Amino acid sequence: RSNVGKSSLINRLVGQRKLARVSNTPGRTRNVEHFLVRPDRTEDRPWLLADLPGYGFAKVPKSEREAWRKMIDAYLLGRTNLQCVFLLVDVRLEPQRNDLDMM
Repeated sequence: RSNVGKSSLINRLVGQRKLARVSNTPGRTRNVEHFLVRPDRTEDRPWLLADLPGYGFAKVPKSEREAWRKMIDAYLLGRTNLQCVFLLVDVRLEPQRNDLDMM
C-alpha cells in the first residue's frame, strides 16, 4: 500500500533514521531499493532488505502504477531466496481489493 510507512519501518528495523527515503507524498519509492543489514553480533550473517513501491493511491499515471504492479509481482514471485515478506496496510481503512490481492 502507498504511504503506510514501509520506508519508516525499514529505517526503524536497521536503526538508522535516513537510510530509506521517507516522504509524506505517496509514490516516492519507485524502484526496488535494497539495503544490506549487518547485524551487531559477528556470528549473524548480513542480510538484504528490500523496499518496494507501494500500490494504491500514488499520484502517478495509471500506466506507471501498472508497471509498478508488474515489477512487484515479478520481484515477489521470481525470488527463489526470498524468505520473508512484510505487507503493510493502513489500519484506518477497511482492506482494499489490492490489499486482499497481495495477501
